[in-house]
Amino acid sequence: MEKIKVHLTASNHPLYNELIRNPPENAEYQIKETKEIAAAHSAARKFAGQLVTKAYSALKMPRVFYIKTDRDMIHSSRGIMPLNRKPWVLDIEYASMFAMKPQDLKSAFSRGIIETMLASKYCKKVMPMTKIGARSILTSLDSEKFAEKVETVYPTIQPLKFPSKRNKGKTRLLFVGRRFYGKGGMETLEAFDILRKKYSNLELTMWCDDVPKEFLNKYSEVKFITNPLPRETLIKEHFCTSDIFVLPTYIDTYGFVFLEAMSCGLPIVSTDIFAVPELVEDGKWGLLAKSPIRQWDENGNDKYIGKRDEFQQLLVQKKPQMVKQIVDSLKKLIEDEKLRKKIGIEGQKAIEEGKFSIKARNKKLSEIYEAAVK
Repeated sequence: MEKIKVHLTASNHPLYNELIRNPPENAEYQIKETKEIAAAHSAARKFAGQLVTKAYSALKMPRVFYIKTDRDMIHSSRGIMPLNRKPWVLDIEYASMFAMKPQDLKSAFSRGIIETMLASKYCKKVMPMTKIGARSILTSLDSEKFAEKVETVYPTIQPLKFPSKRNKGKTRLLFVGRRFYGKGGMETLEAFDILRKKYSNLELTMWCDDVPKEFLNKYSEVKFITNPLPRETLIKEHFCTSDIFVLPTYIDTYGFVFLEAMSCGLPIVSTDIFAVPELVEDGKWGLLAKSPIRQWDENGNDKYIGKRDEFQQLLVQKKPQMVKQIVDSLKKLIEDEKLRKKIGIEGQKAIEEGKFSIKARNKKLSEIYEAAVK
């Protein structure tokens, strides 16, 4: 079988590492390894990129670029629309990513260019990473001329094969996420403080690089990791040695870390915001709290564009009802080892053979690539 030669644009992220390492059988990607891409980003190149971003934003130009390639087609990423006169598809998390700045999507000029690009004969497929991401595109743009091109393709992860090293005498909670307040770090610590008084064998490890000093001092019994860790180290030494993954996020639009937790057999405690309920089905792969903060409306459109300070103020406020929900969910999992195991197994199945499997993703991509070059 002659393979379709695909130019893949990618960032230095596990999502694209997984795609490069496990491509569809009918595709041959033209791309350097993402580590090499990151290493090649010199200071001068980054500065040039910043100038381009500022210029585009000043003009309210969306993310449209010409991509130098001789491949059969282009698989673009992160909402970047190729100007090339050849077949292209793109993946995207939500509609605002088409623009250089979220507020630019409110510009009729910017929306007009995006709609024209997506309706063009060269755009073969728009692949939002989630169903709510798809809704954000269809409802924030005049999508009549390209709606049939929009199809959800879930990013996936290769099942992790590291052995579990859980301590039978301890119940270990794990929090992994940058942006302390946005990921629910404050509420996680408050919930742990309540629970540890009842469960003497409870431990919490928190990997977060911006924990405020006041919390580091107050919660001395928590194992804080604030320095960067290689992904393999994080998985082998922390995911594989923990019992429950807790991340009551208010800001995630995908959350690749949830797939990592599921692949390691960890039940998850999180929130019902944006796409989290698609990734972590409540009661099946984890337990979800009802978030008191809604950055997005029911269609996945950002309600706080241009009002980031207002949203930040909501994040830092105390949320006792949220803490109570986290405590209640964690209690269920702490006290019921069978439930923990059942949820963990279901999560692993979703990664190994379900909608987040390499097989499911590659089947969709194979069909999309084939149709694009016909």
